[in-house]
Amino acid sequence: MLFPIVSLASVRAGRWLALFVFGSTLATIGSPVLHAQITSVPVEGLRDASPRIHVLTGARIVTAPGVVIEHGAIVLRDGVIAAVGAEGEVKIPADARVWAFDGKTIYAGLIEPLAEVHLPAALKATEASAGGEGGAGRGRGALAAAPVETIAPAAVARSWNPRVTPERDVAQVLVPDERGASALRELGFTSALVTPGRGIFRGESALVSLSGRPPGASLVRAHVAQHVAFELSNFREGGYPGSLMGCIALIRQTLLDAQWHREANAAFEKNPTVQRPEQNASLRALVEYVAAAKPVVMNAADELDVLRAQTIADEFKLKLVVRGHGTEYRMVAALAEKKTPVIVPLNFPVVPEVESPDKAADVSLATLQQWELAPSNAAKLAARGVPVAFTTSGLRTPDSQFWSAVRLAVRRGLAPDAALIVGVPAPDVC
Repeated sequence: MLFPIVSLASVRAGRWLALFVFGSTLATIGSPVLHAQITSVPVEGLRDASPRIHVLTGARIVTAPGVVIEHGAIVLRDGVIAAVGAEGEVKIPADARVWAFDGKTIYAGLIEPLAEVHLPAALKATEASAGGEGGAGRGRGALAAAPVETIAPAAVARSWNPRVTPERDVAQVLVPDERGASALRELGFTSALVTPGRGIFRGESALVSLSGRPPGASLVRAHVAQHVAFELSNFREGGYPGSLMGCIALIRQTLLDAQWHREANAAFEKNPTVQRPEQNASLRALVEYVAAAKPVVMNAADELDVLRAQTIADEFKLKLVVRGHGTEYRMVAALAEKKTPVIVPLNFPVVPEVESPDKAADVSLATLQQWELAPSNAAKLAARGVPVAFTTSGLRTPDSQFWSAVRLAVRRGLAPDAALIVGVPAPDVC
């Protein structure tokens, strides 16, 4: 078995790329030197003058599934990949520090599309809304009270509903979380999409490097995607919406208002004599999404939510990504027709207890079917051309469950090369 030892993260040509190295411990390469940035914080003591350019030579480089450079070289400048190719074809800068990686293999690092690393506790999903192990929960639970928001200025209007907070920007509230970043690095992840976990319109996610640096230095891209869930108010809270029908109505009305906000502001810019529309932070945050400029990730608590999400996306021309619940194989035809990307969970159901007739009588046919078919979920979707991505979200112990679940998915029909692609989501998925 291969274990990721060193993680390197980079950006090239506007795309997020990541690498991790198999072989031996090289703590120096994993240091913040590779992610050098000009800091605004005064330096105490001697200023770091470590080399800014590093070259990894002699490595076996897998640039894509099935695409291998046996003796390659990688040039890194300030943590950014400047060049990749065969060792004799890559020009090594004179001021570079050269590292011999003979006998080691470099793969593209994994990207976690649904991470809570660096996320404040107030924005993390509650147990009720997260759903149970193996897809047991429906994921429509709600927090007892909405977290206090201080993102929008007091002078700017916002949504009247506390669960509609599309203006919530995760990039502005990231907190240090070396423990969480380290846990993902140990699994081979080198970057993660940090996603808010509360509300109906939950806010915008942010892509971060798992380099171990402070949040401000590890942020790669803000405003990546808007996250939406069919979340309901609980009985004690008594707020709106308290039903699924009300939730869908609120989602549709909010998107209609966002379209109006975009059109009204465009009309005002063309003709300042018309009445100026109200400045609303919530609606303004949705303008790019109703224009299909960025993806909207919608949580599916069951297979019917997949159809609900697609219907809403069709009505408002959204760039939809479905956050799956493990039962998407039941809707593979609908997903394949529209090529809707799906983030596939790996929290497969535990083995049902059927050791005795009494226990077996309590296990439903649906439970047995889900236990049998859930590991084939990714394979069935990929076979029909549906873009998929794996996530550790929902796993109680990712360090022991993640790779075991991936291997099980491969045994159930997912091609090994496809599994590598699934681990590195396409831009539309993350």
